[in-house]
Amino acid sequence: MQDQGMIGEKELSVAMNAAPTRAASYWNGSENYVADYIMDQLPDLIGEVRTDIVVQSTVDLTLQKLAEDSVRDLIKKDGKKLN
Repeated sequence: MQDQGMIGEKELSVAMNAAPTRAASYWNGSENYVADYIMDQLPDLIGEVRTDIVVQSTVDLTLQKLAEDSVRDLIKKDGKKLN
């Protein structure tokens, strides 16, 4: 950014000396798998994706979260017993 004239020496120094932070994660469950599955299916449906697109799915993330929580609770409760 400094090379492009967007920030000066002071801003560069502040940025370089700041502790790194992790970007916020908007997805933390099976949404990632759903997105990967959709991306895997797109070439067969619409051909190679060469530009940004918006895909709407019928996945209900609230129900998906409830299902994940239920499975997690069952594994926590009976996982060792059921191997």
